[in-house]
Amino acid sequence: MKLWAALYTMIWIVLIEFLLAMTPFGSQVLIYLHVVLGAAIIGLAFYNFSGIRKTRVPGRVKRIAQACFNISVLVAILGALLFFDVGKASIIPLINISIYGLILFLTRAPWRQFSHASDQGEPVLQVF
Repeated sequence: MKLWAALYTMIWIVLIEFLLAMTPFGSQVLIYLHVVLGAAIIGLAFYNFSGIRKTRVPGRVKRIAQACFNISVLVAILGALLFFDVGKASIIPLINISIYGLILFLTRAPWRQFSHASDQGEPVLQVF
């Protein structure tokens, strides 16, 4: 697959993954589809990062691609914690939110980052 096609494929897979994650009370099939799409995102993020690293694009784009790969691995780890209900009963006193809720926020927040690698956007890490 050409690098530009992989970058745009990543955006579409992330969009599908995001819409799938927003489905309330999904069946077991949706959970497995979610895992498969997450693994595809990690694979594409690595492919994109290694492909961009070999080109002569500016350093910020390479850092964005590396951040995309790192974020995808982090979100996969946090997703596994969500699956096993880690921190559902524990509350963080300072911000008055459960650890589960914080993990849920962190898994949803960074997805806009992936689009910046394909259009060579300015932000290195943008949450919203």
